[in-house]
Amino acid sequence: MTEKALSIDYEAIRPSLDIRILTLHSGSDNDPITCSLHRAARGACKYKALSYEWREESDNDPNIVIENQSVRVRQNLSHALRNIRLPSEDVDLWVDAICINQADVAEKSNQVAMMEETFSNATSVIVWLGTAHSDSDIAMDWLSDPSTIQDRVSSHIRDSLEFQALVSFCNRPYWLRIWIIQELFLSRSYIVYCGSKSIPDEIFDKSFLLLAATNSQGINLSAADYHISTRRMNKDVPSVNRMRRWIALCSKLGFQCSREHDRIYGLLGISHDYKFVEQNIDVDYSKSPRELFIEVIQKRFLSWYGDKRICERLAITMNVELDDELRSLITS
Repeated sequence: MTEKALSIDYEAIRPSLDIRILTLHSGSDNDPITCSLHRAARGACKYKALSYEWREESDNDPNIVIENQSVRVRQNLSHALRNIRLPSEDVDLWVDAICINQADVAEKSNQVAMMEETFSNATSVIVWLGTAHSDSDIAMDWLSDPSTIQDRVSSHIRDSLEFQALVSFCNRPYWLRIWIIQELFLSRSYIVYCGSKSIPDEIFDKSFLLLAATNSQGINLSAADYHISTRRMNKDVPSVNRMRRWIALCSKLGFQCSREHDRIYGLLGISHDYKFVEQNIDVDYSKSPRELFIEVIQKRFLSWYGDKRICERLAITMNVELDDELRSLITS
């Protein structure tokens, strides 16, 4: 995770004991976005967790109001908050870019280490795919009606507007974020937002199950369907949820993250074998990617003897040069 620090006067929180909750105040469509931020004990508060793309900084990034301070946030986050906001009721949220003091490396490391608990404890996860595009409403309408989706896909030629709408939907960059693997996997429930339209998880899951049966029609479901099908897996099956498998799949499907560290940190909360290691990997963003890679090899890959290619691919994606020392460590 990487994010420019926001201009917020943060109240200190107790490591591993507290989180911050962002209260999104009610408002109509054109009202300014106003919020309050407060500290809460873990496990003693109710909130919804936001899963979204941070995206790059832009000259068009807007300001919102947090604790009566004007704070500049990424445009995609502003769009998410505006579409989530209710007209007459406040919404309690956990939003990483705001609820974590990004300027405090120690706090960020501690809060990221607690990410599994943060998303598991959320009453639901809000999946924000981004603003509506020219054809996204078509895709959302199709996915909202599982009873007809197979017939619709089968009856449309590949270059039709309707068919291409589904292709574009499945190719949205959101689906290739490493962090959303655990954000969806750990959720109690979720709801998908794209622009002003939304679909609850039970409908979305069913639609993707049916879409998977029509994959021969030319829709690339690899990334989007991966998240939906992964969430349906038994979370307690060690052979399914091992770090080795997650790293290999992220490499194969081209999942992305903004910091090399998150190739590992983004998978810790869903790696069953990680929980049973005597010396766990501490989330520490002050480490270099090379230091983290060595730690992973020493603590996580000892049981992967002979799986050299996974180690090599991980080094490439973490921008770690495989010198003689590291090659010796991999093959030892």
